[in-house]
Amino acid sequence: MVKPCEIKLKHSGNTTNLLKHLKCKHFQQYEECLKEIEDEKRSKRSKTECPKQLTLKKTLDKATFYRKESTKRKNIDNALIEMIVTDLQPTSVVEDNGFQKFVSVLDPRYELPSRRTVVRSLLLEKYTSVKQTLKIELDNSMTIALTTDLWTSRQTQSYCCITAHYISGNGKLKSALLETFEFNESHTAENIATHLKTVASNWEIDSKVVCVVTNNASNMVSAISKTGWRHLPCFAHTLNLIVQNAIKADPIVQQIQLQCKDVVSHFHRSVKSSDKLKEIQSQLSLPQQKLIQDVSTRWNSTYLMLQRYHNQFEAIVTALCLVGQNDLCLMPANKITIESTLKSLKPFLSATEAISGENYTSVSLIIPLVKQLQQQYLPSHHTTASLNHILSQELRQRFLTIESGYVMAVATLLDPRFKKLPFSDKSELDVVTRHMTHELASLKTSEGSQSESDSLPATESLPVPKTNELWASFDQKVTDYNSRRSTMSDSIVKVRQYFDEGNIDREKNLLEWWQQNSSRFPNLQKLARKYLCTPGSSVPSERVFSTAGQLISERRSRITPQNIDMMLFLNKNSELFHP
Repeated sequence: MVKPCEIKLKHSGNTTNLLKHLKCKHFQQYEECLKEIEDEKRSKRSKTECPKQLTLKKTLDKATFYRKESTKRKNIDNALIEMIVTDLQPTSVVEDNGFQKFVSVLDPRYELPSRRTVVRSLLLEKYTSVKQTLKIELDNSMTIALTTDLWTSRQTQSYCCITAHYISGNGKLKSALLETFEFNESHTAENIATHLKTVASNWEIDSKVVCVVTNNASNMVSAISKTGWRHLPCFAHTLNLIVQNAIKADPIVQQIQLQCKDVVSHFHRSVKSSDKLKEIQSQLSLPQQKLIQDVSTRWNSTYLMLQRYHNQFEAIVTALCLVGQNDLCLMPANKITIESTLKSLKPFLSATEAISGENYTSVSLIIPLVKQLQQQYLPSHHTTASLNHILSQELRQRFLTIESGYVMAVATLLDPRFKKLPFSDKSELDVVTRHMTHELASLKTSEGSQSESDSLPATESLPVPKTNELWASFDQKVTDYNSRRSTMSDSIVKVRQYFDEGNIDREKNLLEWWQQNSSRFPNLQKLARKYLCTPGSSVPSERVFSTAGQLISERRSRITPQNIDMMLFLNKNSELFHP
C-alpha cells in the first residue's frame, strides 16, 4: 500500500511497480527514494572496494620479522637480556601482554623470543660470554682476594656466594661475582672449604688467592684455615659486635632501644597511627618521614632508628597521645639520652661506612680507623658507667693485636697515605717491615727489578773464579750468597727510599699514585697490588644476597638455583657486558 494515496500495488518481491507509481503520482517522494537507494549502493561499494596498494617497504615492514641471524635481531635480543638481568625482571616478562604490545609498537618487525628461548638460549649465551671475559681478566691478574658468605632464601634454601677482587693491568680496583650456588650440606668447616676450593679450581685461581674475607663465625674461620689461604675477619662485622655488646652492657641505652623498637612497630602496624603521624608532621612543618625499624644483624640500623626517632620526637609523642597510646611515649629526658647515644655512636657509623665501600681500597683503612676510634674513646675521658667507656673497653679487647695481622699491616705500610704513621707498637712494625722487605726480595727478577738495581750505586765487580772441580761447589755458594745479598740490599734501599718520601694527601687515590710511580718502584708496586686488592669487609657478599632477595620474588618463586646463579652473575658483572 502506498501511504500518500492509500492505493494497493501488486509486487513480485521487488520495487519496480512502486517506483513507477511514485514517479507518476508522487514525484518528490520518488526523488527521495532514488537518493536513498543510491546512498545504499554507494555504502556497499565502499565496503567491498580493495584498499590502496602499500609500498614495497611498508609491505615488508608489516609482513616480515627480522631473521634470527640478522644483526638487528641479535642487538635487540642482547638488549632484552641486559634489561632482564639489570632490572631483575622475571623471564616471563616476554609473555606479558602489555610488554608484547609495547615492543610491537617500538619495532613491529621484532618478534619477542619465548620464555624458554630466553632461559635456555639467550641467557645462557650471555652468561657464557661474560664468564669468558672475566676469566681472561682473572688470568691476567697477579693476585686475587675473595669474600664469601652463606644465606637462606625465603624458600628456606641455603646459598653460598663467592666474590673476587683484583687490580687490573691499568691499576684499577675491580670486583666480580664468581658464583652463587645452593648449599645443601651441613654448614661445617670441611664442607665450606671443599666448595671454596672447587670454585677456585674451576676458575683456575687457586694459586692466586692472597686472602679470604669472611665474618667471624667459627665455621668460616676454620674453613679458610683448612684451605691454606690467609683469612681476614670482616672489619664491619667486628664493629657490629662491638656496638651491639656495648648497647647490651648499658641498661639505660638498651631500654631506650627496646622502647623505640616497640613504638616503630606500632606505627608500622597501625594505619590510623601512621596517618596521624603524617598529619602532625605536616602541622609541625617536619619532613614526612617514616620511622626506621631496628634490624638485629646490623647495628647501624639501630643508629638510624634512634636518629629518625630523635628528629621526629615531638611528632611521635603527639601522635601517640592523640590515638590513645600514651603508655608508649618516651619521656623528654629520654630524648637527651638518645642524643648523647647518637653522639657516642657517630664515629662507629663513619668507620662502618668507610670500610663498606667497594670502589676503593679498604683493607689499608682498618688499622688507621681502629687508631682513630681508640683516640675518640680514650678511657680517661669517660666514667665507668658511660656507653663510651664500654665502647673503649670493647675496642681494646677486640683489637689488642691488630698490628700483628700481616695482611692489614703490610697493606697499611704500602698505602702512601698512611705508611708507618698509624702504628704504635714499634716491635710489631719492625717485624712487619722485615717480612715485607724479605717478600720484596723474593720476587722474581724482571725487567723492572733490573731498572731498580741500575738506579743503585755500582758495586765493584767480582773476579771470575778459575774453573776448579775441587772448589766448584764452594764457588757456587759464594755466587749465590752474593746474589741474594745484593737482592736483599736493593730491597732494603728501596723500602727505605719509599718510607723516606712524604705521605700523600688522605683524599688522593693510592692506586693512581702507585701507577704513576711504577717506574721508580716496580717490584714494590707488585707487592702493593698483591695486598691492596683485599676488601676490608665481606660486605660485597652480603650485597649479593640483598640482590638475591629481590630476585626470588612471588613471580620467580620457582626459579632454579642454576638460573639464580646466572641472573646474579650477570647483574653483578654488568660492567663486562661491553668489554
